[in-house]
Amino acid sequence: MALLLLILASALFASGECRGICFVCRRRASQAVAMKRSDMAVAYVFALGSEAVLALALSVAVLGERASALRIGALLLIVLGIVLLERL
Repeated sequence: MALLLLILASALFASGECRGICFVCRRRASQAVAMKRSDMAVAYVFALGSEAVLALALSVAVLGERASALRIGALLLIVLGIVLLERL
């Protein structure tokens, strides 16, 4: 459940917080509940990392930006860091 809430919070962030205060409150609330239910270090890094992954995915899909090899490599390092942190 905590992982699902973190993914929801990341998706809300990546899709644009500028849509209003209610949008920001929903993101913050789901992130806070998820962090309360899981290990803080893993939850916080997962939330930030997944926001970066989703932001790139949305910028490529919606805005037509280029996903260079360097950007993809950076995202793979973020994902690897999250996986390693969770296993420790």
